[in-house]
Amino acid sequence: MDAIMSGSGASHAETRSRRIVSRGQALVLFVMSIIAILGFTAIVIDVSSYWATTLRVQRAADAAALAGAVFLPGDASSGVSKAQAEATKNGYTNNGGSGQCGVARTCVVASQDAVNPRQMDVTIAAPVGTFFMRVFGIDTINASRTAKAVYVLPVPMGSPENFYGTYCVTRPGHTSCPANTPIPGAASTTVYSTGFWGAIQATGTDHAQGDAFIPLDDRTRSLGTNPSGGTNPNYAAPTTNNLGPYNYEVELPAGGTLYVFDPTACAVGDQLGTGDHWNDGNPAYSVTTYYNLYDVNNQPYDYAGQTLVASSGDLFAREYQYDQSGTYGTPSYSGDITPTSLDGVEREDCSDGATATAAEGRFWHDKWWPMATVPAGTYRLNIASASLGAPNQAATFENDWSLEAVGNSDASGNKPRVHGFGRMVGYNIIAGSGLQSFYLAQIGREYAGKTIEIDLFDPGDIGGTGTLRIQSPDGDAYNYARFTYRTDGNCGRTRGSTDACSDSTGTRQGITTASGGNSSFNDTWLQILVPLPSTYGQSGLTPPGVPGPGWWKIEYETTSAANDTTTWMVSIRGNPVHLIVP
Repeated sequence: MDAIMSGSGASHAETRSRRIVSRGQALVLFVMSIIAILGFTAIVIDVSSYWATTLRVQRAADAAALAGAVFLPGDASSGVSKAQAEATKNGYTNNGGSGQCGVARTCVVASQDAVNPRQMDVTIAAPVGTFFMRVFGIDTINASRTAKAVYVLPVPMGSPENFYGTYCVTRPGHTSCPANTPIPGAASTTVYSTGFWGAIQATGTDHAQGDAFIPLDDRTRSLGTNPSGGTNPNYAAPTTNNLGPYNYEVELPAGGTLYVFDPTACAVGDQLGTGDHWNDGNPAYSVTTYYNLYDVNNQPYDYAGQTLVASSGDLFAREYQYDQSGTYGTPSYSGDITPTSLDGVEREDCSDGATATAAEGRFWHDKWWPMATVPAGTYRLNIASASLGAPNQAATFENDWSLEAVGNSDASGNKPRVHGFGRMVGYNIIAGSGLQSFYLAQIGREYAGKTIEIDLFDPGDIGGTGTLRIQSPDGDAYNYARFTYRTDGNCGRTRGSTDACSDSTGTRQGITTASGGNSSFNDTWLQILVPLPSTYGQSGLTPPGVPGPGWWKIEYETTSAANDTTTWMVSIRGNPVHLIVP
C-alpha cells in the first residue's frame, strides 16, 4: 500500500514539474513573440515614418524645381535661389554645416541641367529620425529625392535676326520683294526682306480678314461658328500689362534701341507702300495703334512682374489719314473718305513732307521711329488696337509695320534679336508664280521626340492656286516635313479648294490652300502636327546661310501674285512648365 502510494506520489510530482517547465517554455516563447512583434512594429512605424517623409521631400523637390525653372535659361542664379527658397518654404533649408547630407544635415542642391538649359534639377536630402531603431543604434535614415522641371518657352517666330516683318516699301509696278532683298534699316543699317510685313488689324475689322484675336466682329463672311455674324469667338480682350494678344521679344544683350518702321496707320494703294489699308470701301472711323515695351525681368510668362519702360501713348491714337501723294498709289477708297470720321477726327494727309513735326504720328509714315533706348536685357513689345468702349472701336483697318533692334553684341558674342513670341500676324505680299518662303519658328534640339503644333488662321487665301509646305532644318539641310492636320467647323463652308479638311495619315508634305481663287481655309483654323524623331538635331540644325540653329520655314508655291494676312502660332505640345517623370 505504501509502495503503491509512494509510486503514485512520484508520478504526480513529475507531472507538476513538467507542467511548470511547460509553463516556463510558453512564457519564454510568449516573451520572444512579444519582442518579435514589437520589433516588427518598430520597423513598420519607422519605415512608415520614412515613407511619409520621403513623400514630403519629393513634393518639396518638385515645387522647388518648378519654381526655379521659370528663370531659365537666362537667369540660372535666380533660378537656383528661387528653388532653394521654395524648398525652405516647404520645410527643407539647405544646411551649410558639416556632416553627411541626409544623415547629419539637410541639403538642397539646385542646378541648371548641363544638357538642357531650360531644365532645373533639384535634389533634397534630409535626415529622418527613427523611434524604435535607436535600440539598434540607428538614429536617422537618409531620405533623398530628385525632381526635374523643364520650362518650355514660347517659340521664337518670324526671324532669327535683329529685324522682323521687313519688306520693301513698294511703288506701282514694283511690288516684288523676295526674301533676303537688302532694305535700308534704322540708324544707317541694312536689313533684309523677310517676305512679309508685321501686321495688326483694328478692333472693328472682320475676323475673316486674317487677324484671329484683335477683331471683335465676326460678320457674314463666316458661315461656321457664327453663321449670321456676331462676336469673334477668338477675341482676346485687353488686360493689364497685356493690352493686346500679340507680343514680340526684343533681345539687346549689350543694350541698344528698338525701332518701329511705319508705326502710323497711313492708308496707301493696294499692296503698295507697307500695305496699310482700310478693310471696308467706305472708311468711317479713326484708327488706334499702341506700342508698349516691357522689361521682362526674367519672367516671360509673369506679365505682372514685368516693368513698362516705354510707350507710344497717344502718338498713334485716333488716326484718320491716307497718303495723298500718289507715290505709293492711290487708295481705291480715296474718294469715299469723308472730311471727318464718325468719331470726330479730321482727315489728314500722311504722305512724306505733309508735316515736319515728329510729335505727330503721321510724321513717321515710311520712317523708322526710335521707340526706346534701353540697357542690356530682354524686352516684350506688346502691340494693340483700340479697346472696347473707345470711340473708334469700330474701325476697320490693317496697320503694317517692321521692327529692328540696333545694338552691340555682348562679351559672349550674343547679338540683338527680335521675333514673334508664340504667335504673330503677317501680311504677305506674294510676288507672283513660283516659290516663296520665310522663317516660321525656332525649334531646338531639346525638343527631340516632342510634337510641334502649328496653328494657322485664314492661311493661303489668295487669288490663284497655292500650296503650303513646312520645311525642317534637321540634318543641316531644309527638307519637307511630314505631318497630319485638321481644321475647325468653318473649313470649306465659305468657298472650297481641292484639298480635304483633314488628313491623319502622317504622309502629307503639302496642303493646297487655294485652287483657282477658292480656299477651303478662309476664316478657318488649320492645325498642323509635326512629330519630331528622337534623333532630331543630332546631325545638325543649321542649313547653309541660316544665322542660327533650329529655324523652320514655311513655303508657298503660287501661280499668281496676291496678298494674304494670316495669324500664326507655333508651340511644343505640353505644359509650359512641367516636371519630367523618370
